[in-house]
Amino acid sequence: MPRRRHGVPEPNLEPARRRRIIVEGEELVEWNRNAWILPRRGGVEFLSLLDQALDGVNVVALDITIGETQLVEVHRLDKLIGQRIGSMVRRAAMETADGTFQVPLRIALVIG
Repeated sequence: MPRRRHGVPEPNLEPARRRRIIVEGEELVEWNRNAWILPRRGGVEFLSLLDQALDGVNVVALDITIGETQLVEVHRLDKLIGQRIGSMVRRAAMETADGTFQVPLRIALVIG
């Protein structure tokens, strides 16, 4: 084992991670064609929005909070995570008069 010199600081090997919030607040969602759709965002599917966010430059994970439930540092989306997110939306959804649902939502990009 090599000896370390005194006075030489040990390098920080863990990259600095920052979080950038892209969605926060009440979001309208509706159930259409077996998927949760975001009508205010051009009718894009909720899971498609998350997938596109993961494809961003230097994005290593997502922090997703739906209602009171939080998923910390989701690195990839698969069928199981999609089902968990769907059930989280169902539990947190409050129906409005026009048949859509309001969901408290917060999505943060983990950049590193």
